[in-house]
Amino acid sequence: MTTSPQGPKVVATAMPLSRSARAHLSELLGPDFIVLDIRSAPPSADIVLVPAVSANAVSMLRTSFPTARILASEIDDPHWKVDYPGPIRRLLDTGVDGYFVAHDLHGVGEAVTGRGGLMITASTGAPGGQTASIGQRAPGVAMGSPDPLGRRPRVVWINGAFGAGKTTIAELLASKWPDHRVFDPEMVGFMLRHVIDEDVTDFQDWAAWRQLVAGTAVALVAQRGLSLICPMTLLVEQYAVEIWEAVAAAGLHQERVVLDVSPATLETRIRSDRVEAGAAQWRLEHAPRYAAARDWLLETSTLTIDTDHLTRQAVAETIDATLTPTS
Repeated sequence: MTTSPQGPKVVATAMPLSRSARAHLSELLGPDFIVLDIRSAPPSADIVLVPAVSANAVSMLRTSFPTARILASEIDDPHWKVDYPGPIRRLLDTGVDGYFVAHDLHGVGEAVTGRGGLMITASTGAPGGQTASIGQRAPGVAMGSPDPLGRRPRVVWINGAFGAGKTTIAELLASKWPDHRVFDPEMVGFMLRHVIDEDVTDFQDWAAWRQLVAGTAVALVAQRGLSLICPMTLLVEQYAVEIWEAVAAAGLHQERVVLDVSPATLETRIRSDRVEAGAAQWRLEHAPRYAAARDWLLETSTLTIDTDHLTRQAVAETIDATLTPTS
């Protein structure tokens, strides 16, 4: 096979693959294709391979790669240490004998009688087996095994002083990581204030808040199979450890990022924040709490970033470069 006159088609993989896995996929596709990690792919990429993602993630990908075909896939290849499950595999794991897509009752008839349509059936499968595609009856899709790389959904905690930019950083990271969603634990506190009439200065003092934050994080990951980014100032070590241990007990990997900032820089940022101007005085009054907790925060962090001389975009890029899996 010769390379097309227009040059090879670029296939961008949104799911992290090792270099050897990408090279093998490129070899399988042939000389008319080149496989790149999505972070290295140009906006003119022809195809984007994604795991099971949300409509919002697809919309962002279409903005970044306006001319590409976006193909979603659930991949299980233990030999190349690739395991990206999704809703269809989870459904087949329940024991059903098959899964089909029908846009009308005629399509149901075609699928049930085996005359046509997309049909995915559970089987033991084997590397190199066939894959279902639209318009074909699939001979089987392997259900997979535990991920050899331990690449399961994770929870990324963004901690720091009140007014350090946690929520903005979380949103920037979510735009870089299509398989992550922002979960703000503060929303749990707002909900509880309508239910619990006990007067407290900080809703983190409620055991229910701590339990629900951990439980909600675990439930969200289980429901969607996606990772979470949680912007939350946790300055009481006992409370933080309680939440982290509960999430860890559910088998979820966690990253703890601390946005470090000097008192002078923090005050400047708080006073210049026009979006949250109403919270300025409260944030200034609570700034000493971060200074008091700083030692244990840095000791328990996965990544600490001195943000004094960095823009929020630069902070997000630093986290992305450090915590984005590359294999």
